[in-house]
Amino acid sequence: MTFTKKIIFLWFFSTICFSQLSVQISQQSNFASGKSLTPPFPEDATSTEEYLINENLFNVSISKGNFYFNTLLEYSDPPVFGVNRTKLDSLSHSYYLEYVGERLNIKLGNIYSLYTRGLIFNTYQDYSTDFDNSLIGIEVSYNTSDRVRFYSVIGADDYEFRTRPDNQLNDLSFSHETSFLGSEISLVNDFFLNLQFCNQNQLIDKSVTTIGGQNIIDYYSGLSTILGNYIHNNYDGFNSDEHERYSISSNMFGTSLQGYTLGVDMYVEYVLNKYAKIEPYKKMGSDVDGSFFYSSLYFDIFDVGVTYEFKRYDSPYFMQTTSSPPIVYKEASSVLLSRIVHNMNFTNEIGHQFDINYPINDIIFFNANLSMARKVHAMDGKFNSIQISADNNINDLYNLGPNVVLP
Repeated sequence: MTFTKKIIFLWFFSTICFSQLSVQISQQSNFASGKSLTPPFPEDATSTEEYLINENLFNVSISKGNFYFNTLLEYSDPPVFGVNRTKLDSLSHSYYLEYVGERLNIKLGNIYSLYTRGLIFNTYQDYSTDFDNSLIGIEVSYNTSDRVRFYSVIGADDYEFRTRPDNQLNDLSFSHETSFLGSEISLVNDFFLNLQFCNQNQLIDKSVTTIGGQNIIDYYSGLSTILGNYIHNNYDGFNSDEHERYSISSNMFGTSLQGYTLGVDMYVEYVLNKYAKIEPYKKMGSDVDGSFFYSSLYFDIFDVGVTYEFKRYDSPYFMQTTSSPPIVYKEASSVLLSRIVHNMNFTNEIGHQFDINYPINDIIFFNANLSMARKVHAMDGKFNSIQISADNNINDLYNLGPNVVLP
């Protein structure tokens, strides 16, 4: 058990003396077994391998007075995604201890929080894909009055991700430290103004590689994005320079206004993003100006709900970790519709969405949606790819990544 965990557990259990405990436990299990095709390109149709899933999740919540403790325990051998967790010291998946007072809130541990619309700070956990972009640190919120609230998050962690969506484990990562400050001011009734600042420092280490020897530079150079195209064009420079680590800093200044008047619910948020661009032969790259913008309107006419949303995310060389803004794009969920979906890029995207809802009666509900999105900066039809000849061994395709063009 780490020192931080020991402090949190000691603080929590030291408060269990004179009041009644409240304990809640919820459990979810996933079991499966069978055979699957050898991923992803079997040499013959009968090439299969056995698979087994035995995943058990236990969400434990304990409260006592103003203190709340929550932890996610996992016993998996093996899980759907991620590592096997069978030993006692590995069962704790995430945890936090929270104090909720009349004006002061303090949280220690894994920080999962959403502020405004997530253009600067939105951390969450998705069990189905084993995604977790939380910070391990401290979150503080203080209401100075009924109209003013200050909040802050300070923490650090490793941001882990998969180079392929079918990988069992996260195979690449980079470390980051984040300091986030904000204030919420109630100007008048039903109108709220937020002012925010976030400083983040990332450390890209070329020595962190996958089993196949691919590092972050290799991975990003194969992506069909502005950043991927830039790294691809400077690939030789990144490989030949003497720096094993690149330090990337960003400073984000955000403001948002939310209000309701004359039957219209409105929201607008703008974030100025000044961040360092990763560059070969430089431990710290040059600063680049970027921005994030999101707005929405909602109103009701004769029981017809109308929503309009607009997004413009313009930071094409930025590596996201703790931010996750709205999608503003309707993805079809029906199996009868096309399975070809838009590939979201939250650093280079502009789009609109209109949504209309109308309850015809108690059992029939009408919904119409029109959404469109494109890149802010076009790629000019150029994609980073590897041309494969017919003579290549089919097993080699698995190690080349997703950006492969077959002849």
